[in-house]
Amino acid sequence: GWSRSWSCALMPYDRWESEVPLATPEQSTDVGPREEVEKMKQLKLDHDTIKTSDGRSLEGDVLQYLIDPLPVDEFLHEIWEERAYVVNRDDSSYFEDIMTFEDLEDVLCNAMGDEEFGEILFFKNQLQTHYENAFRAFLDDASVVLNHVDKQWPAINIMCQKLQSRFPHTFCNMYLTPAGSQAVHPHSDDRDVLLIQIWGTKEWLVYGSPQTLPFSDEQVGKSGQRLAEGTIGPVSLSATLKTGDTLYIPRGFVHEAKAQEHGSLHITIAIPTQDFTWSGVMMDAMRQKLREEKYNKWRRCVPLTLLPNGNNDKDWDNWSHEMDDLISNISKDISLEDVLKVFKNKIEKHNMRQRAAITPAGRIGTPLRCHQGLKLSSKIYFIQGIKYCILSPDGAGAEEEGGRESTSTDSRQSNPWVTVLFEDSQGREMVWRVRPHWLDSLSSCFRSGTMEVNQLQFNNDVSKCFFAVLLLHLGVVRRMEERRA
Repeated sequence: GWSRSWSCALMPYDRWESEVPLATPEQSTDVGPREEVEKMKQLKLDHDTIKTSDGRSLEGDVLQYLIDPLPVDEFLHEIWEERAYVVNRDDSSYFEDIMTFEDLEDVLCNAMGDEEFGEILFFKNQLQTHYENAFRAFLDDASVVLNHVDKQWPAINIMCQKLQSRFPHTFCNMYLTPAGSQAVHPHSDDRDVLLIQIWGTKEWLVYGSPQTLPFSDEQVGKSGQRLAEGTIGPVSLSATLKTGDTLYIPRGFVHEAKAQEHGSLHITIAIPTQDFTWSGVMMDAMRQKLREEKYNKWRRCVPLTLLPNGNNDKDWDNWSHEMDDLISNISKDISLEDVLKVFKNKIEKHNMRQRAAITPAGRIGTPLRCHQGLKLSSKIYFIQGIKYCILSPDGAGAEEEGGRESTSTDSRQSNPWVTVLFEDSQGREMVWRVRPHWLDSLSSCFRSGTMEVNQLQFNNDVSKCFFAVLLLHLGVVRRMEERRA
């Protein structure tokens, strides 16, 4: 039903009416993370069934699956940490068992309902901005970034778990970018990454590394600090990723990317190698060792006479000897076994939280949705008795069944937003602000009676699905029941 609260520009996702469910009961019953895990056992990520598109067995090695046909040994000995590398496959179905663009509705709804891990960011014109929800953002030509998508989609979570046979821990971020857009400026990362292209195309430029194997505070082009033009250096790799392709970028290598025609969806598999460094694990082990009671002396504040503006002449020699003794003692007190034990415990905490994120007990918020979202082949129809009109700037407008527009083409193009007024058979009203180029799809949907999502008048498949999602959640259209396989 409709209510007074529908009078805002667009309902925040968690306030949409309960009578307009995220999925119809026929689609949502008995679907959950446990069932999804069982399904994944039958897909490419299963140890017995990982195969390339030409049928070759990869013997359960997910890293080999991601970089195939490049052999893992060659990757680890000749490319790892040394140079960027691209795999072009000409196989748009290669990663479909991990994710497709038709999974986006479920993935994003999972994130918006996750009170702990659901971090979605929006970027437009390379600046972070705000939207009511991810569907509206992408339709308005904003990039959508979902951090830790591995905690929102079971297949990606399982992929990360299986990669533990090669790396201590991995996690994933998702990047959905409109055509012709570049979400962020050129920058470097403190991790090695494998990028897998799920949908669309994206052009990448990879440069060199200003700092060899940087730590987190040595990343460049981040925290609002743009790299000055002419300081990036020459391009070391230029590549266009198409659906099914893979790109490896080593830690510290500056890179930038721009979505091509129709847009792009890729998953970044992050291998947090800054946390795997010798200096990093040694620091963690030392910190743990210094918590022991025999080192309680070193919990005290550094003498003020040694700190800036202090008179350090008197105490310098004494504390210099104390520091030498500490370094000598702790170096004898820490073994390689201690270092690796601390590292193992730290990594296992991350892996446990990752595994728990796709279980009912491990989530705070709504349960996971899996394979419930709209597809291009889904059919929608407008609810009988609903009328709408396009309000002109002065608030006046003509209405009729099917939504005859009251504004001219010229006025649509000159106004950045247009207000749509809906009225149901009981006379209840709500308003919705839209971009002018959405109006043709709105009109065709209401005129057609029943139509497939694929028939909506947008120039890319993701926008078609997202617009249908918004209409469905507004409660002005319904989805025809589909037979479940």
